Amino acid sequence: MMQFASFFIKKQLIKIIIICINYSMNLSEIKLNKVARISRVDLHGKVLKRIVELGFCQDSVVSVYAVSPKKKVYLVDIGGDLVALSKNVCDKIEVTNG
Repeated sequence: MMQFASFFIKKQLIKIIIICINYSMNLSEIKLNKVARISRVDLHGKVLKRIVELGFCQDSVVSVYAVSPKKKVYLVDIGGDLVALSKNVCDKIEVTNG
């Protein structure tokens, strides 16, 4: 009985770890200099067109280089280029770890 309980607990912990690894968050939630991969861009119209032209599309690798003191502007590294984005735009770009 004890072995089964131990196995069950280990199995649940593995599931939790996998969920945490694949946890998606907004671009504005990434810690500085941590690498993330874009999983979804939830923008429309001219803003979407401009963001895609800058390289912000699915599976692109990004990292937050700097944040303004009031956290309204984010300096994002994408493909070696630094791009300043507002928090509103960053909130609509969904990313996953590395």
